[in-house]
Amino acid sequence: VLNVVVIVTAVHLAAGQTLGLVIQKSNYPMEVVMRVFTIGHAVLIVMNECELTRFTKESLILRNFLTRGLFYAFVGCVGNVENDIGSNNKYNNSW
Repeated sequence: VLNVVVIVTAVHLAAGQTLGLVIQKSNYPMEVVMRVFTIGHAVLIVMNECELTRFTKESLILRNFLTRGLFYAFVGCVGNVENDIGSNNKYNNSW
């Protein structure tokens, strides 16, 4: 049951970032890179929960419950920050 919740959440995160890329059409390269980064990690989370590839089955980070949770929390925080950045039109992306 928990795997399904994680998969649905990761799919929604990737969909939200994809919609942000398509709808906003940002001129800031860093915003585009961060959105693609988040989409890639959301796909990796889905692959890990479905145990689709050998990489996710044998990864030391993704096998351990604590480090996997920290990784998932990191991806969630990056996605949350990216949504905050994308919704603010006055944000100066100069980093």
